Amino acid sequence: MPGIKTPNVRLQKDTYNELMFFVKILVEKDSSIPYKGSSIQEVVNDFVRKGLQDYRVKQRQERFLSLEF
Repeated sequence: MPGIKTPNVRLQKDTYNELMFFVKILVEKDSSIPYKGSSIQEVVNDFVRKGLQDYRVKQRQERFLSLEF
């Protein structure tokens, strides 16, 4: 099954569509989300990018903490 290319990640098409669906509901229902006026795809890409950044930071912290001095 072909995937959808998002920032540095390949999601399965059904996973991406589910994510788009839930993000669309969140943005429409919650006025505190600062994505009003953005396309839903931009919002999903931002969420994916932020998740990747958080994951990479956590991985770096774990590697650093595992070093012995």
